[in-house]
Amino acid sequence: MSCDLRALTNQLVLLAGMSAMGVACDADVDEGIDVDAGPVDAGPVEAGSVDAEESGGEEPRFEPLVAGNNTCLMVQAYFPKTSLNAMLPNHLTIPDDATMTAFYPGTQLRADEHPFMLSFCHGSEIHDLITETNLPEQEELMFVFPVVYTHDDGGTHLCSYVPVLYLDSEKGVEGGLFYGLRKEFHPEMMHGDDGPTSRWWSIEGIIEASFVMQANEALAELPNFFKRTFANPFVTISYPPESKTVFYEATVFPDIVTNATDVFSWNYNGTTVQSSEETQAVYSDYSFTMSAPMDGNTYFGVADD
Repeated sequence: MSCDLRALTNQLVLLAGMSAMGVACDADVDEGIDVDAGPVDAGPVEAGSVDAEESGGEEPRFEPLVAGNNTCLMVQAYFPKTSLNAMLPNHLTIPDDATMTAFYPGTQLRADEHPFMLSFCHGSEIHDLITETNLPEQEELMFVFPVVYTHDDGGTHLCSYVPVLYLDSEKGVEGGLFYGLRKEFHPEMMHGDDGPTSRWWSIEGIIEASFVMQANEALAELPNFFKRTFANPFVTISYPPESKTVFYEATVFPDIVTNATDVFSWNYNGTTVQSSEETQAVYSDYSFTMSAPMDGNTYFGVADD
């Protein structure tokens, strides 16, 4: 690939407005589920059948293409399993309780609801690693579900599924569509600060969220649910008519992590989820690198037939 073409390709990736959405980590799973390991250390998994590698600080499997900074409020909430099953595409399923207990220890499991992450991020200094040209700052709202991806070869992989992202950046959405990322442009998105520790986001009729950062409640690292969410490969399905499964790897380097309080309501495909006393929120300021999106054969090292 020529330098000019490679630079153009990198710029298109940048236009996708990519935030950190996944880290691969290597692990052997005796019961059939592969956990792909990466630079964020998800910690030892307390399950006799699983040997999870402690991989903090290791190099990514794939060459980073994009780097940047995010300041995010993240929430662990619950989504009705019936609604989630109805919207999951082929090859993706809800993990069973044994898998969730092994890889998300400490997370409360419910019979009718599945835990997931909502992420509200302000992205800055996002640039490709060749031209190092920063894109305009952006707001990105992301929704991430633990799933099991079953490859055509029968291999199963614990992943983090992103059904949709909301952006206020038109260029970010255009680039995302070019690469098959499922992004929605919401120019009507509003956001702001009510003080140095309070932030809010609003898309009328879709989502309302506000957070207060607890600066006096600093944490040494991301809580396990968020750490494992970022430790999985991220997967999304591109828009029709040529729907395809897309994976990508990222590395996040948290600089600040604190507890936070949350109030939110999200309406998606007729299902509304809301904050409660049981939802958990944190604030994190982190830098990240990210690979180019790729298909499952490339990500998981499966040879093409």
